[in-house]
Amino acid sequence: MDGLKPDMLDMVVHHHEYLDGSGYPHGLKASELSDLVRTMTISDIFGALIEKRSYKPALSGETAYQIIKDMGPKLDPDLVREFQPISRAHF
Repeated sequence: MDGLKPDMLDMVVHHHEYLDGSGYPHGLKASELSDLVRTMTISDIFGALIEKRSYKPALSGETAYQIIKDMGPKLDPDLVREFQPISRAHF
């Protein structure tokens, strides 16, 4: 991926990683994940939940945020808390 900045490549590759190491592709844990990756992970999950898919209806921002909160130790609790206003503002 020539020309892609290292922090952007990090987000693309690792946005399915979780703090507890249960994500993929590399099973990284908390200290191995940058704040950008942690933020992208939350955003990616939220987007997947609020978007209508052929196999599921779109969820409300409130419902999607609750699912994210319920993921507990998989996600950074401080970033999840900071994400709440965004979840309320989704259209």
